Amino acid sequence: MYLELKVKYWQINFYCLYSYVDVLPNDTAVEGSVRLVGGTTPLEGRVEVILLGHWGTVCDRNWDLADATVVCRQLGYPRAVEAPRSDIFGAGSGPSWYSSVRCAGTEGNLTECHNFDSTSGSACPHSRDAGVVCSGQSQSLYMVCKL
Repeated sequence: MYLELKVKYWQINFYCLYSYVDVLPNDTAVEGSVRLVGGTTPLEGRVEVILLGHWGTVCDRNWDLADATVVCRQLGYPRAVEAPRSDIFGAGSGPSWYSSVRCAGTEGNLTECHNFDSTSGSACPHSRDAGVVCSGQSQSLYMVCKL
């Protein structure tokens, strides 16, 4: 029998197989969901958002710490510590959905910010993909434990 648990990583004190959830398949992601891709830890990566059923990137034009904080909070982290630009986590592929994002930093998710979107998915080149580095210990793990 397998038991699936979602717990804080600092609470793990028993043997389980686990991996960070940082990529959601299209069929389980909700429109407007974000994910981080290409980082060395689950706390960082290129920002991708799902719109019109497809994952795409966000352009770094006007990208700042307020924008990054909204992404981090949307993922369950308390705040952002950096808002890297210029595809520091590697260039994405597929659509580039937002050419510019302007968040106050208090929004619940990226779609609530003032966005200049591109329904054609060509907001800017992938050499300008935005990233985030989040801080905090609220990252959840997906665990499968054999009982």
